[in-house]
Amino acid sequence: MNKQEKKAENRRPKERYDVRYPFWILCILAPVMVLIWLYLKLFHQIRITKDPRLEEIKDEPWVVLGNHGSYFDAPIMTIAFFPKRIHYVMSNSFMATWWGAFIIKVLQQIPKSQFFVEAKSVIAMKRAVAAGASVGLYPEGRMSLTGRLGYLAPAVGKLVKSFGIPVVAVKEEGVSLGRPLWAKQSRRGPIEVHCRLLLSREEIARLTAEEVYQRIVRDLSYNDHQWQAEKGALYKCSKPAEGLENLLHRCPACRQDFAMTSQRERLICKHCGFTVQVSGQSRLQPAAGFFWPAQALESIPLWYDWQGACLKERLTRQEAEVQKADRMMAQAGAEAMQAEAMLAEAGLQRQAAAAAIRPIAETAVDIEVLLKEDFRPRPWGSGLLTLKPEGLTLTSDDKERPLPDEGHNVCGQEGAYGAANQIFFPAGLLPTITGTLGSHVDLPGLKALYRLRFAKPGQPVFWMQAVEALAEK
Repeated sequence: MNKQEKKAENRRPKERYDVRYPFWILCILAPVMVLIWLYLKLFHQIRITKDPRLEEIKDEPWVVLGNHGSYFDAPIMTIAFFPKRIHYVMSNSFMATWWGAFIIKVLQQIPKSQFFVEAKSVIAMKRAVAAGASVGLYPEGRMSLTGRLGYLAPAVGKLVKSFGIPVVAVKEEGVSLGRPLWAKQSRRGPIEVHCRLLLSREEIARLTAEEVYQRIVRDLSYNDHQWQAEKGALYKCSKPAEGLENLLHRCPACRQDFAMTSQRERLICKHCGFTVQVSGQSRLQPAAGFFWPAQALESIPLWYDWQGACLKERLTRQEAEVQKADRMMAQAGAEAMQAEAMLAEAGLQRQAAAAAIRPIAETAVDIEVLLKEDFRPRPWGSGLLTLKPEGLTLTSDDKERPLPDEGHNVCGQEGAYGAANQIFFPAGLLPTITGTLGSHVDLPGLKALYRLRFAKPGQPVFWMQAVEALAEK
C-alpha cells in the first residue's frame, strides 16, 4: 500500500459500530451539545416534544428519519436522544475536508454517495443495526432550499423496511427560517421539534414497502413558510434580504436570469430596477411605485417555483422543435414508397434542426475533481456546463488531462455521448443535486464527484433547478 492509499484508508470509518459512546468521546461531545443547546434555547426558544412510546423502546436500535432544513439538524437529533448513540448516514463529500473526515471516522458515521444506491453503504447500515446500534438518515439527501420537504426516493421505503426495527421520525419546524441557506445573517425566532414513533416492529413487518414510504412522506412533510404564517412567528435580523439573490435570481418584471441583487431589506433587479421588500415574516411585497407584473410572488417558495416553471417551459419548447422534425421524418417515411427523396430530405432537415438548436444555457465553470478513492479536491482547470433537453454536458477545457469519467455518461455507456473531454449526465438520472448557494454545485459521476464553481451568485441554484426540471420532464 503506497502513501496515498494509506492516507485514504485512514480517512475511512472503521468497520464497527458501537451502541454507546466511549467515555472520552462523551467528555468532548457533551459540552459541545450543551453549548449548541444553550444557543438554540436563547436565540430560537427551541422546544422539543417526544412521543411517550419512545421511552418503552429506548434500549432498542432505531432507524431515525428527519427532515433536512439546516446545518443544525444532526446536532438537534443528537440532543433530542442524548446519550443514545446514532450513526448518521452522511454524504461522502464531507471527506473532502479534514474535519468532515475526522467526524466520519471518529464518530463512526456512514458515508454514502448522494442520490445513488450503494451496496457498500447499505451493508454498513445493516451491520450497525445488527450490532444493536441506531442509524440516522435524512432521506431528502440534501438540505431544503425553501423550507419544504424535498424529493424522497421510493427506494427509501424498501430500505427502511429491510431493517425490521422501529422507525422514529424527527420533524423540525422553523429551523430553515432561523438561518436560511441563502442568508448572510442568522435570525432570532422559534424552532419546534417533534419526535414520534413512526412505525413499530409489528407495523414494519405488516406493511408493504410502498406503504412504509407513504407513511414516511406523510410524517416528514413540512412547510416552514406556511407554518410561520399560521403561527405568526417573527424571525428578526437587520438585513433580511441580503443573500436572497443566491436563491431568487430571475426578475419577475424583465424576466432576466441572474438579475437580482440585495440591500438590507430589499431585493432589486439590476436591469429594470424592480424592487421588493422582505418582511420579518418572510413575505415579499413590491416597494413603493412597483407592482407584481403578473403572478404575485409573495413568498420565497412561490418565487422559487416560478423560476423552476420558467426553466421547464424553456426545456419543453426546445424539445418540441426536435419532435416537430421527427414527425416530419415519420411522415416522409410513410410516403417513401411514392417519393424516396422526401425521406432523405426530411432526415437532413431533422439533422439540421437538431444541430441548429442552441443550448438552453451555457455557463463557464471552474472544475474540482474529488476522486472516490480519497475525496481530496483536485483543481482541474476551467470548463463549460451545457443544458439541453436531453441532459447536461460537462466539457473540460484541458484536453491534455482527461476527466476521470470522460467519454462516458454516468450510466456507464462508453463513447455514447460527446467528445473525449466531455461527460454527459442524462435527463432523469438525478432527481436533484447538492451544492452551496452562491458558490458551487456537485455533480456525481461513476469515478468521481465534480465540484463546479461559478462566477455569479444565482448560477448554482439555476443548475440545481435545471436538474430538477430535467428529472420532471
